[in-house]
Amino acid sequence: MIKLPQTAETVVKAVEEVTGLDRAAFTSSDRRTECVRARAMLCHALSQIGYSRSFIARMVGRSHSSVLRIIKQHHAYMDESIFRRDMSLVKSKVETRI
Repeated sequence: MIKLPQTAETVVKAVEEVTGLDRAAFTSSDRRTECVRARAMLCHALSQIGYSRSFIARMVGRSHSSVLRIIKQHHAYMDESIFRRDMSLVKSKVETRI
């Protein structure tokens, strides 16, 4: 695993806390729904902060085109109230720690 800048580490910890999954679960190739959604939260949050798709891809062990697809997938998940709530929690946790 690559050493993360402090801000990226903050996002990872926020996603871990909100989802109850550890970093290994959402940076693996696991296709369980909760892992896929956690990965989408992580990729979207890092993208919103300004991290490049290439950096995010290295972090989650995917290609940059996969990260683009994951971020698009995130927008589809936002129609679900539970996902929206969890994403809001991730955002607030990151904002209070940065």
